[in-house]
Amino acid sequence: MGVRFLTLAAAVGVALTLAAPALASDANMSQVWNGSKFLGMVSYTEAPTSPVTLGVGEINVVTLSSSAPNKLTIKDNGNFIWSGWGWGQSFGCQTAKGADVDGDRPATCEHPNGIAAFSADLDKWTDTFTVDPSVPPGIALSIKGGPWTDQIDVHDGSSNDYVDCGATFDWVWNDVGDTTVNCETESLGEQLTSGTAVASMGPGHLDVFWRGSDGALWHKFFAGAGWSAAESLGGQITSDPAAVSWGPNRIDVFARGATGTVVHTWFDGGWHAWESLGGQLAPGSGPAVSSWGSNRLDVFWRAVGDDLRHLWFDHIWYWEESLGGQITSDPDAVSWGPNRIDLFARGFDGALWHRWFSSGWQSWETLGGQFSSGPGVESRGPNKLDVFARGMDGGLAWRSYNSGWTSWLNYAGRFNSDPAAVSWGAGLPVNLFMRGPHDELYHAVLP
Repeated sequence: MGVRFLTLAAAVGVALTLAAPALASDANMSQVWNGSKFLGMVSYTEAPTSPVTLGVGEINVVTLSSSAPNKLTIKDNGNFIWSGWGWGQSFGCQTAKGADVDGDRPATCEHPNGIAAFSADLDKWTDTFTVDPSVPPGIALSIKGGPWTDQIDVHDGSSNDYVDCGATFDWVWNDVGDTTVNCETESLGEQLTSGTAVASMGPGHLDVFWRGSDGALWHKFFAGAGWSAAESLGGQITSDPAAVSWGPNRIDVFARGATGTVVHTWFDGGWHAWESLGGQLAPGSGPAVSSWGSNRLDVFWRAVGDDLRHLWFDHIWYWEESLGGQITSDPDAVSWGPNRIDLFARGFDGALWHRWFSSGWQSWETLGGQFSSGPGVESRGPNKLDVFARGMDGGLAWRSYNSGWTSWLNYAGRFNSDPAAVSWGAGLPVNLFMRGPHDELYHAVLP
């Protein structure tokens, strides 16, 4: 598992300047000024291995920190990377050049009147850019992602920070309140003590659920005009929640209750009191739920003996049955149409396993991989599935089915929960939610 490696045929050099009014610069554009404060310019050149080998490329890890208001330090952990700022000038950076794998030759930029802004461009490879919390929030940051997969962790605190995720699937961390645009990811804040659940009552509508620090179920929704404030739905839950909608104005939410049973609340114009449906979930394990139509619910969970249990609602509740198997994670389930359920869980071998209901339960099949979480799954229509899980490195793994399975795609990241996913409909993007590296609610939109 881990970072996706890509190769290029030649090194690429990039220089990016930060636009500002009334700028002055030296003849080589190595320093940019706004009045008496240093705005600056930074440049990275990233070279591939030689000779270029399929599946092998350069990964650059760049960290920005500050020991004083007038000083910024760029630390480059990567082969064949150089960065500079104000070469040969009175103020600016020294160049860290060559195979500086451990970042022991950081480039330090300083100016006696203070540094106002920093600009960087992550160009061609799979890069990580981190801004240390020591950087004062008054320094405006302008970070641009490249065309591949980047991880960007900006210093949260300046409303002038700008993050451009580039043209691909990037993770942007810790950017609440900053002027992040065109990003496939966003932090929605909050403090989670569980993974997430998500349901959609129709296009333009999302409902997200999690356990708060008080043990209660919390909820916020998107209804086409932005995110609502978080609200408590009460209860005391001891697992990740699970949620589904069988149609407009209806959502059902399930979790493991304080006594280990399946507990349930639902919305049909207003939220109902919690009820217990019995059963006994394995400690810490949460349920899964799917619906193939109005007044139909199928609920699954890992029992104390690690077998898979199932109960269903078809206008009334039917009691539980064992579906056997030996699973080591929360399951997840989805229906792409009447009389069809696809069910996923991690097995004892660490791989993802799949079985499905179509006029009867079919045998388990392995989808391979090695995972540190349970799955998240959604369907964009008949014969279409997207399944996600957290890899052993904390990143995201994604596999799709469209009348046949694709290979796993792996994206770097730092997640603390099972993923949860939903799509509004056929041909539309996937909305993915997870607990982020700072226990915040994180949202990504996948094409």
